This record gives sequence, structure tokens and C-alpha cells, in this order.
Amino acid sequence: MDQINECIAALRQAAPEIDISQNEPMSRHTTFRIGGPADYFVTPHTKEEIRQVIRLCKEEEIPFAV
Repeated sequence: MDQINECIAALRQAAPEIDISQNEPMSRHTTFRIGGPADYFVTPHTKEEIRQVIRLCKEEEIPFAV
């Protein structure tokens, strides 16, 4: 858990405008309105923010899906 908190802190420092939610229902983001909660749901607003999220997740070996 500390690893994820450190990653979130790094994301917020690198991209203060990025939206990060915990336990976000995936049903709000799917066509058929199904899906349980995502542990963390990150909404980047720029291409650079997307790059930063992916880079940090890979560096910290945190599983992610786009």
C-alpha cells in the first residue's frame, strides 16, 4: 500500500491537475454499465499525463489498464 501511496504522491506532484479516485465504480465508465470498483481510477487530461501515469506504474510494477 505504501508503494501505491508513493506513486499517487509522485503523480500529483508531476501533474497536479490529474484526477485520482479510489474505489471508482467501473459501471460509470463502460458501455453496458457493468463492472465493480477500481482500486484507483486515474483520469489524465493530456498526452504527457498519460505518459507519466504509465511510466510510474511500470517503474513501480503496479498493474494498470488503459
